[in-house]
Amino acid sequence: MFKNKIFRLGLREKWYEHKMEKYKEFAIEWCEEHVLEYEE
Repeated sequence: MFKNKIFRLGLREKWYEHKMEKYKEFAIEWCEEHVLEYEE
């Protein structure tokens, strides 16, 4: 239902960009908390 709505509103690409950015932020935070090096 959500995916259909964002597609109909023309927001699909923006949603996936936002989602990927949040995954990246989470991964960086997790690495920092566990003192792990990472590459962007």
